[in-house]
Amino acid sequence: MAAAWFATLTRMTLDDNPTKNDQLKGQLKAFFAIHKVSVDDRELLLTGSVEEVRSGILALLEPAAAAAPPPAAPPGGAAIATRLPRIDETQAAPGPTLRQLQQSMDKLQLQQAERDRQLQLQLHDMKASLTWRGAPVGDSATTLGGHIISQAQPVDLVTVDSAAITEAAAWVNRAGAAGQAWQQATQAPGTRASSTLLEGGEAGTQAILSAMLGTQPSGSLRLHDTHTSPSVCGVLKPDVVCTVATDGGSSHPMLPTNTVLILDIKRQGVPYNSPANIHQICSYGRALLDQLPPTARTSVLVAVTDLQRIQFYKMTRPAQGQGLFTYQRSQEISPVLPALCAVLRAEPNQFGATPPPQLVYQGRQLKLDAFLGMGATAMVFRCRLPPGSGSTAEGAEGVAKVTLHQHSASHEQSMLLQLSQLPQPGPFVPRVVGELDDGRGLLLQPVGTPLSFHTLEQHPRLFEVVGQAVGTLRAAHQLKAGLGKEGHEAPGCEGILHCDLRPDNMVLVPAGPQPRLYIIDWGCARSIPDTPVQATGYSGTIKFASQAVLCALAAGSDVARTPQDDLESLVKCFFFLTHQWEARELALVERYAFEAIAHVWEGWLRGRHAWQRIINAAAACDYDAVATGLVERLE
Repeated sequence: MAAAWFATLTRMTLDDNPTKNDQLKGQLKAFFAIHKVSVDDRELLLTGSVEEVRSGILALLEPAAAAAPPPAAPPGGAAIATRLPRIDETQAAPGPTLRQLQQSMDKLQLQQAERDRQLQLQLHDMKASLTWRGAPVGDSATTLGGHIISQAQPVDLVTVDSAAITEAAAWVNRAGAAGQAWQQATQAPGTRASSTLLEGGEAGTQAILSAMLGTQPSGSLRLHDTHTSPSVCGVLKPDVVCTVATDGGSSHPMLPTNTVLILDIKRQGVPYNSPANIHQICSYGRALLDQLPPTARTSVLVAVTDLQRIQFYKMTRPAQGQGLFTYQRSQEISPVLPALCAVLRAEPNQFGATPPPQLVYQGRQLKLDAFLGMGATAMVFRCRLPPGSGSTAEGAEGVAKVTLHQHSASHEQSMLLQLSQLPQPGPFVPRVVGELDDGRGLLLQPVGTPLSFHTLEQHPRLFEVVGQAVGTLRAAHQLKAGLGKEGHEAPGCEGILHCDLRPDNMVLVPAGPQPRLYIIDWGCARSIPDTPVQATGYSGTIKFASQAVLCALAAGSDVARTPQDDLESLVKCFFFLTHQWEARELALVERYAFEAIAHVWEGWLRGRHAWQRIINAAAACDYDAVATGLVERLE
């Protein structure tokens, strides 16, 4: 292919035209640059006619062609000069010829074409997972909602019995003026022209229902107006949620785990349960479930109402988190208030909800403010620390990290205590405030915002703090040197590896004019030198693991991690955060598809020379070069 290309090129310049000859020289230089042929001190300068130069290049491209006599040049053939690498048979390790390089490139192109084909198949098969309803990506909310409606199975999700009807009547009487406004707004559709109410405004449908919530029946379930409260649906914000209280009903924190119902309120006079509105409420449900692993929760109840009628949908995801959501829908129910009372009287686990954990520290129950995340080994909450807990002030914010199953928090506590001994300002890692009374978790400070695409939009000058993350890893890896003779690190421990670096394990913490970037979640940390573990016992980051770790996992080999692996994971995190489109491709790959994950990263970094240089610096454990490179890429 390359020989034919060059032969065509040289036939264009068989005259004495200097302009064409200059063009040929430029194209030859570009040809060599494309094929990454470098010229060193042992280079050969060929000067002569076009055919002489062509013969010299063909000797590299086609060895058999070199033996054939070159065709005679026409009179006045153009003379050009170019530099070629000398092929020295006496070299111990001769460089690749242009033919070998071209063959390699042809092979890579075929591999890339096959990879693109496979990716298209993956996209076709897994778009349904991205859109969780099987409809093509990019369709309108109306189209997507219509697909949900057509797929939903009609069932009796909420049963309105006589007890619910009686409780609804008592609720209206107890509400006083709010109850009167409710009765006026909830008459049967079409019986009163003035019943057409907008969503917003002081007399809108949202305001009328919000006024009723203050006198709702007491019990273990409670409805909340979420307009002034943190959302359980990430960046999305529904109108009302129903949550399970802690034991005794004294506290009703709004968490993804204890949310029974997500309710959206629409205006009257138009179809309240239109396909677009059904798509919206299911988006809320998807956002809630996405915050939890499938082992924690698989279903949630959502609903939409205009105060005159209400319709419920139950959405369920596969137990392993892969595949399509399934839907069930109720009939339209009227009146609305008895239906809400029926939900308040239901068992929470009927819709996948569980009571929030009761966390006790120094004999006092912690007040949970928000759910921060959940992984395979722990749940994390934002809470209020009691006085005397080592916090800076009474009621200061903290993080409660609660371990799951039989996991222990002692390992992470040990790692953080060792890092806390380093001179300040030391590594930016969480500070251990205390341990829960039952030993199932830790209280930590400070509270930060995990890195994400949304965070990057709010803090576009991330390059100013990226060096802090590199410095934290350097301090952890070189723990023994940082502590000196006064250190109390574990015997035989040279340093600490994080082993679980990913974007949401780095948080921005406000600290004056410039935030600080903390590395959190040291539960998978290991001491240096690392003891090899079997691939089946691996714990830590997977989609951001180094290529060496991914290859070992794919081969089923023992895995021993190094500081280089931490640094490469850090570089991959920041590449991910600055390439939002590529991030979607990574989301399509299953968690334990090690070869596929490695292949995705290989494809992303190929041709991105600046990022590849940072990866190479990480492989050389050059902290300064990694920090400098990341600053340049993020700036």
